[in-house]
Parts: sequence; C-alpha cells; structure tokens
Amino acid sequence: MSRPEDLTGRKFGKWTVLGNYQRKDSATYWTCRCECGIERDVAASSLKHGTSTQCQSCASTIHGMAGNFKQHNTAKEYNSWHAAKSRCTNPNNPKYADYGGRGIYMDKTWMESFKAFYDHIGPCPEGMILDRENNDLGYVPGNVRWVTYSVSNENRRNKRETIS
Repeated sequence: MSRPEDLTGRKFGKWTVLGNYQRKDSATYWTCRCECGIERDVAASSLKHGTSTQCQSCASTIHGMAGNFKQHNTAKEYNSWHAAKSRCTNPNNPKYADYGGRGIYMDKTWMESFKAFYDHIGPCPEGMILDRENNDLGYVPGNVRWVTYSVSNENRRNKRETIS
C-alpha cells in the first residue's frame, strides 16, 4: 500500500492536520486539531471534500446556540438548514441542479446564521419536514414551513413540465 498524500500542517476549515495518519476500514485518517483545541482523527476524504470542517462542539456553536444544542434538540432543524444551504450553494450536491442551479437561494441572513433561520421557523414538529411554499422562490422568510411528507410531495414541481 502506498503512503497517502501528506496533509500535515494543512488547514481544512477549522481543522489543522497535525500528522500521524493511520488506515481504518480502508480509509486514511489524520490526527487534527480544531481551532477550539479539540483533537480528533478525521478521514482524509472528509477533509478534502469539505464534509468535515470542524469538531462537533464548534458545529453546535456555529449556529449561535452553543451549550443549548442538545437542550433545545435542534439537530433536525440544523440538519434541514444545512441541507437546504448545500442544495443552494454546493455544485457538488446531487440536488444542486434543481436548486442553486435554477436560481433557488437562501436568505443572506439565514446563510450566515442558523440561529436566525431557527428563530424564524421555530422547532420542527414531529413527523414534519422543511418545505418551500412556492417552489420557484428561495428559502426566504414567508416561504418556508414545516409540513408533512404528503404535503411536501403534493407541493413538488413536476420536472417534466420544465423541459421544453
């Protein structure tokens, strides 16, 4: 097996690669230190593809609700916000063509702050998912809501209608 690309000293988001690579389950992991001081082994592929940019503690802090992440149980809301943001901004997201690729965007304040998004939409009721009332508009105040899967499915745009 060949030695992997040396990532020692490189920064990926808040991670700095310290070195000490190891192979686990056919993946290469590097020991990294987050800006907050937490050290963890992180998969090289996660670093290079941007799927891991910081430790979990900083991930909960970034949404402005540090220390309250578990207390408020905002994981579902945070994941919905993060996924919507990715669909709008990341050309590598498999759904980008149907979102960012056709002009769907997220409100600038929400892009920068999960807390602002959460303060607007509130907690997700059991069995609900994030939905845009008007599918031709972005993730903006007045156009997002929590709905059941069946309501969301009824609200989908018909992709075949958009092909001319």
